[in-house]
Amino acid sequence: MRDLTEVTREYMRDPGLWPHWPILPMKRGSGGDGEHGVIVCNGAKRLPLLVYKADMFAFAGCNVEQVSNLPTEEFSSINALMDAGWLVD
Repeated sequence: MRDLTEVTREYMRDPGLWPHWPILPMKRGSGGDGEHGVIVCNGAKRLPLLVYKADMFAFAGCNVEQVSNLPTEEFSSINALMDAGWLVD
């Protein structure tokens, strides 16, 4: 079984691997205390990385205004994203 950090790096480098493109589900922490988030592919512009703090199913049901009101975290690199604890879900 591959390490989740390795999988996260691979997916972040190649959005073509995202099973729910253009949305990539993310998680931070584990169990009941974990957080859910999503990254949306922003085309050729890869940085900054913006994690919307919502689970994929809630996010998919949002309109543009609702998405703009979701809390977010912005990261300047894949390493910064992973250092903050976010991994592919």
